[in-house]
Amino acid sequence: MNPKEIITRRVWVNSDRSPQQVLDATCRSQRTDKTVVGAMPRGRGGEVEVFFCRVDRPMTDDELKIEYETQGFVPAPPYSLGAVNEADRAFAARFPNFTHWKNAKGRWCFFSCFCQSGGYGARTYRSGDKWSGGWWIALIRK
Repeated sequence: MNPKEIITRRVWVNSDRSPQQVLDATCRSQRTDKTVVGAMPRGRGGEVEVFFCRVDRPMTDDELKIEYETQGFVPAPPYSLGAVNEADRAFAARFPNFTHWKNAKGRWCFFSCFCQSGGYGARTYRSGDKWSGGWWIALIRK
């Protein structure tokens, strides 16, 4: 993660929506695990400042956690990531982005937005692989 490559977005987060409504509001084709979607953390509503840092080398979720925590960040709640991609649909075409969290069993889960083969997509699943360079992780300040 390169702290010099940071993009900031200020968005309004509607925390009264259901997790599925958050995904639907991004207007993307979806590939999801409904169990993961149903357990997405909301975070706080209202105005939120979201920071996007580029992953500059393949990194696991645990490696990312160590990296961003040392820089004073925590993962942005999925509702915040959804709000950014709802407000600027083309953002993911330039900056494929994601956030992640641990579920009740301590397993990493993620919500990602991207553009592939001319179409916009969103995925919400359990994680396990490395994030390749080129993805942008959504963070908020501790």
